[in-house]
Amino acid sequence: MDFNRRKSFLSTISLFQALSDKDVDYLAQNVEEKFFSQGRIVFEEDEEADAMYVIGYGEIGIYKGKREVARLTSGDYIGEMAILDSGRRCALAKAMTNSFLFRIPQSLFHQIIGTKSESLFSILQTLNNRLRETGRKLEEDHLHLSTLIHDMKNALAIFSYAYLIKQQAPENPSINEFSDHILTAQQNLSSMMQNALNSYRNPSSSYAYDGRHLGDLVRSIVFSQIALHPDVQRHNIVFDCAENLQECPHNTNDMGRVIANLVINACQACAEKSEIKVRLSSKEDKMHLEVIDQGDGISDEVKEMIFIPRFTSKETGNGLGLSSVKSIVEKFHKGELSFESEIGKGTTFRVSLPLVQ
Repeated sequence: MDFNRRKSFLSTISLFQALSDKDVDYLAQNVEEKFFSQGRIVFEEDEEADAMYVIGYGEIGIYKGKREVARLTSGDYIGEMAILDSGRRCALAKAMTNSFLFRIPQSLFHQIIGTKSESLFSILQTLNNRLRETGRKLEEDHLHLSTLIHDMKNALAIFSYAYLIKQQAPENPSINEFSDHILTAQQNLSSMMQNALNSYRNPSSSYAYDGRHLGDLVRSIVFSQIALHPDVQRHNIVFDCAENLQECPHNTNDMGRVIANLVINACQACAEKSEIKVRLSSKEDKMHLEVIDQGDGISDEVKEMIFIPRFTSKETGNGLGLSSVKSIVEKFHKGELSFESEIGKGTTFRVSLPLVQ
């Protein structure tokens, strides 16, 4: 693109409209032109940010993990916070079509602004308005999700027919057992949804430790609640529970999610009919839960990213399971989540919880 067209285009960008004609000249003379073919990455999530980009033509997709959160076109700009702060990229940008971009390094922007406080103030106002708009959209999304959770909670009432099923066959132990499983699942789902609603209404609400005997919870999760999961029922789950375990304060629903995620992951990592060991023991002031598989193990490359939200090595995974487990264990239970893995031999995930909260 020739200089005059470049200058004319850049002068229309809202972020640069406070610049003088001379400064726009300088910007147009020194900006870098970049062509990105369809599918090429403009920048990766979490990489060091040292420049912003203005889209000349084409479409750029913005991704958090595998989810596309925005699609931008000509005249939009991306990575704009990099001109103020050399932090890390909070998302990935990818060319969805053949795209032409202007790259503006932080150093070039600083040369233009220099001591021009009035221009800088105007640019900061533009960035602030963009942040406010982003915040407004996030609030709308949050409200929409909360409404969905509320309506899903109401829809769970259908599970209450399990009470009627029990009443129709009071002497049938299998029907009673399966009905109880359905009612327990209803209660757990309802509780998780209510917690999600409560966190929206009152983010600072206290965390409830409503469970004591972790061994009973492990048995319930492994041999009842997830026993029919398609990945679990193809394996042999062995539960080794030490005798005379001390009580361990925990949130029943959340620790149930931890156990389910770890056991299902272990089953998915192994060949059919493999043995998965679940061990529960206490030592000194800690309760230790181990889930041991005989799978292929975890590569060093994956080990580095395994707890990053939305990272997954599975074709159909969403990358939320282990990051959720880590948050529940370490943030809410003040415990520790760790793992050991050896290629060709398998992996052990270990949850350590304090016996006193």
